[in-house]
Amino acid sequence: MYIFDLHFYALHIAPTWYGLSYALGFIICYFFMRYYFSFREIGHIDTLLSYIFAGIILGGRIGYIVLYNLSYFIEHPMNMIRIWEWGMSFHGGLIGTILAVLFFAWRYHYPFWSLIDTLAIVIPVALGLGRVGNWINQELPGYTPYDGIFPMQIAWVAHFPSPLLEMLLEGVVLFIVMLIAWRSSTKRNPWFLSGIFLIGYSVARLIAEQYRLPDSHIGYLLSTHWLTLGIVYTVPMMVYGVYLVYTSTRSRPGRI
Repeated sequence: MYIFDLHFYALHIAPTWYGLSYALGFIICYFFMRYYFSFREIGHIDTLLSYIFAGIILGGRIGYIVLYNLSYFIEHPMNMIRIWEWGMSFHGGLIGTILAVLFFAWRYHYPFWSLIDTLAIVIPVALGLGRVGNWINQELPGYTPYDGIFPMQIAWVAHFPSPLLEMLLEGVVLFIVMLIAWRSSTKRNPWFLSGIFLIGYSVARLIAEQYRLPDSHIGYLLSTHWLTLGIVYTVPMMVYGVYLVYTSTRSRPGRI
């Protein structure tokens, strides 16, 4: 959905609310990282965020293609680059972000764990803004037995506004949890904050999946009315988050 749509001769300007939410998320991440992480050169933060941007776009799109709709894109390969259609995958975007940060840390000699732990604190803000963009675009329809209370019109059918629920859980609640974990952790062990983020996001996603309709071409798995691919991909992430928290509490403290 466009914020506005302007035509000026051959120039077409039509920014979207979803694009604006991404931009705001990156701006907030920029100032947070600039203030709370010690970069040796100010230009390094611009480089890092440009890597992350590429990682999110490429990882999110490739993740969606491979994890959710591979057969379609094999038959229609040119549609792979049409990122404004079909969508992207959070799990793929997360992998892309990790690889981008890993490459930056290797190239500029920064501690990888420190970058990831610091980013984990502020990522919920970007996630929450992204879900607001989903809601404005009338994406990710959901349902509950109480659809009539909080309807959301998508394709002429009233749906529960699951993106707003995800915004609350993945954005607001998870950000508060990350702030508490950050402020209360005096040891600052490597991977602790990353583990908390993975656990917190996983819990939020598993709850939200119960109020969100699966992709129509996939549906529910194993003849159930609750098991989705989103749940299948999220459970291992939660397990790994628990592992990171456990190992971090047994390691020597570090510094961010």
